Amino acid sequence: HRTIRGEMVSSKNELAIANILYGLEREGCLKYYVEPRLPFDDGRGRWADFLVEANGEAWYWEHCGMMADENYRARWERKKKLYERNGYTLYSTKNPKGRLVVTEDGPGQGLDSKAIEELARNLFVH
Repeated sequence: HRTIRGEMVSSKNELAIANILYGLEREGCLKYYVEPRLPFDDGRGRWADFLVEANGEAWYWEHCGMMADENYRARWERKKKLYERNGYTLYSTKNPKGRLVVTEDGPGQGLDSKAIEELARNLFVH
């Protein structure tokens, strides 16, 4: 676990995302929270990686770092369905109103910090 603003993140890639969000927060573009509990957690105690509040809307951001692991993928699919049932669909160019941002990395695929910052600026800086 690594920290930013005294809060814990689970991986170096989540730390990179947190640093980008922190920079945008310092610019006054957004407010973000690390590992907030989901208000719609099925009573199981589920947490998001990040919650971002910007432009009067709430966005969840999940970073999937172990998609090569079958159990991890299955848990992620269940969590993604939970988000969808509660109105948080995957953001993409085909679904620009989606308020669930998902980034991934894995074997042979590192995190592109520049692309992450560009995505965050496009979504949250107006």
